Amino acid sequence: MQSSRSGQPPASAGEAALASYLRQLCSDVTLVADKDGFFTHWIDQISGYISQDFVTRFSRLATDYDRIKMVWGVKPVHSLQVGRFYKSKDGEASARLREEGNAAFQRREVRTALERYSQAVTRAPHTGSSLQLAYGNRSAALCQLKLYRWCLRDLRLALVYHYPQDLRYKVLERAGHCYQQLHLVKEALQCYRGALSALPNARLDEEKKSSWQQNIEQKLTECAGLQKESACLQSCQNENGNLVESSLIGDLNVDDQTAAEQLIMNDSENAHDNDWKGVGESAPPAQGFTPHPALPSASTAVHIKFSPHEGRHAVAARDVAPGE
Repeated sequence: MQSSRSGQPPASAGEAALASYLRQLCSDVTLVADKDGFFTHWIDQISGYISQDFVTRFSRLATDYDRIKMVWGVKPVHSLQVGRFYKSKDGEASARLREEGNAAFQRREVRTALERYSQAVTRAPHTGSSLQLAYGNRSAALCQLKLYRWCLRDLRLALVYHYPQDLRYKVLERAGHCYQQLHLVKEALQCYRGALSALPNARLDEEKKSSWQQNIEQKLTECAGLQKESACLQSCQNENGNLVESSLIGDLNVDDQTAAEQLIMNDSENAHDNDWKGVGESAPPAQGFTPHPALPSASTAVHIKFSPHEGRHAVAARDVAPGE
């Protein structure tokens, strides 16, 4: 049975019309799903108290005061309790999403991979390896999409959350590529040198290490060739103006890796507002939060406001910490 054009169930309609009307207000999935949740519990409690006539009279009310007064007459509303129904941080769930992203990335479905990696970031706890790896994976997708500054931001966050030492050569090589594409030659050279310095820590066989080394050295040479006349490369030229390629690599040491990581961490373009800066300064995310007395799924930072134009709405009364 169809509802009337006004969106209200016909006056002579029965239970079927009421169900049809409710489906216009809520999705079919929400109404019939077996999934545990606040709305399902609420419908179960009040369904025996709300008739088609109740819905019709409620739809004719003009003010919030009258609507609240009428709903308050429904007995279960007095004992209604709002509980928490949301997905919590879960390292295993984050790992599964990251694996789905890896599979999509291998199929060259980069945007799908980006979505899965972002979901992995959202589900990852702020302790352990899930978050650092999710940021690292997402940076690869962003780089593939040529979103180089966003890639650098994720690389920075991967370092903030202590990206594994044996994988840092990837972070630094990718950062070098981003800076090179952004025409920031000096920064690119520094990151490529850092990648070479970090490469001995990689858990790769000698053949793969050699391949990575050749690839990075080639990028160093290409990067230097882009701006031979720039001031940052003048010291790498001999008196005849010929490029001395060996001076680009020189003797590598751990300071090259540290300097490259400091560059990524301290580049203000890579930092979000209220973000952390500085190598070795770990992020201090909130491990929990004090629930709002009326909104258990929100923190006490959330306040409910009202205005004639916007109605009731939530606002943040202070800065909301990560994980809160």
